Amino acid sequence: MHVVLDISDHGYGHLAQIAPVAGRLRVHAPTLKLTVRSRIPPETLRRFINGPFTVASAALEAKGYMSGPSEMLIEETAAAFRDLHENWRNVVEGEAKFLGELSPDILVTDITYSSLAAANRLGLPAIGVSSLNWADIYEVYCGDRAEAPGIVEQILDAYNGAHIYL
Repeated sequence: MHVVLDISDHGYGHLAQIAPVAGRLRVHAPTLKLTVRSRIPPETLRRFINGPFTVASAALEAKGYMSGPSEMLIEETAAAFRDLHENWRNVVEGEAKFLGELSPDILVTDITYSSLAAANRLGLPAIGVSSLNWADIYEVYCGDRAEAPGIVEQILDAYNGAHIYL
């Protein structure tokens, strides 16, 4: 079994949430082939994820920009989401092509929604893992912008393509 594990680099909390999932997968599938896609440094990934894995290019994602643990930089965050979603169809097509080349049996992500959209396009089973979601976060901080309804809809469509959430 080949699992692609996509991990957001918006802090290390995403890695801390998904590492136990990867560990349980290894218990149930000891011959598991694991490919990790993240911008988190490989040496940090190896401190959290047990066993062998390969590292591949991270999925494209927008994320919140912050000046501290609880202060969102609204303009930078809005620009990141706008930039990603202006070419959403191309983003999803590129992610689908890359995932297709990796040829996994399943995608598990915390929580790069562009890869969820790509997995859905490929008919690839996908599991989302997260305590938060970008649709709600974006809407709270940037929901008053003209482009917000379309961006939120694309994010929710991507999330709704997952087979299950943990």
